Formats: sequence, structure tokens, C-alpha cells
Amino acid sequence: MWAPEKLAESRDLLATTGDYLRLWHATDEGDMRLEALLNNNSSSDYCAPLTSADWNTGDHNIIATCSIDTTVTVWDLPVSSTYRK
Repeated sequence: MWAPEKLAESRDLLATTGDYLRLWHATDEGDMRLEALLNNNSSSDYCAPLTSADWNTGDHNIIATCSIDTTVTVWDLPVSSTYRK
């Protein structure tokens, strides 16, 4: 899902879910660069499969994900910008 509007530094971000939340930066040249790989389980490399994500409509720096194990994680991207790669 594309971010509702360009975020900091005029970045176009695309969020994808699967094994992790991945944020992709669409460059002006048309390339996609991995910006972040986020895992909601900091004690393990395992992350329950994420089934969906959605951007906060009031604050576009916040994205929420839900997973198959019924966990919901809310990410504050400026705080998460160390991005636990």
C-alpha cells in the first residue's frame, strides 16, 4: 500500500507485508529501494506472517499491521526510523 502522501524528505513510500513489514522508497528514477525491514518480534528473527497493513489517515508517519497470530503492531516511523535492519 502506498503512503497517502509523500513523507519526510519528499519520499514516496510503499509498504508491503508478508514475513516482515517492508518499506520501499520509490526514487525519482523509477527504482524501488528497500528503506526498512521491520520485525515486531525483537526477541526473535521469527515474525508471524503479516496479513495486512494500513497507513494512519491523520498522521502519515504511523502504519499499523496485523498478523496471522492476531497481533496488531502500530509503527511510528520517525521512532522506528532506525529501522531494525
